[in-house]
Amino acid sequence: MSDISPGPESEEVALFDWKDLPWANLAFPTVVWALTHFSSVRNRAAFVPFSNPPGTEQLTR
Repeated sequence: MSDISPGPESEEVALFDWKDLPWANLAFPTVVWALTHFSSVRNRAAFVPFSNPPGTEQLTR
């Protein structure tokens, strides 16, 4: 995958190994939540859907 490039909503894109993710530099809290949720269920065959953390509605509106 060497042909990644920024799109209209991105200034910069890159691929990282999980251990090298730049958590402090991720642009949106929803990305952090989604990655954290994925990590907690990545080896499961089935899981309950996630939602945004309580008290974060103002961040996603």
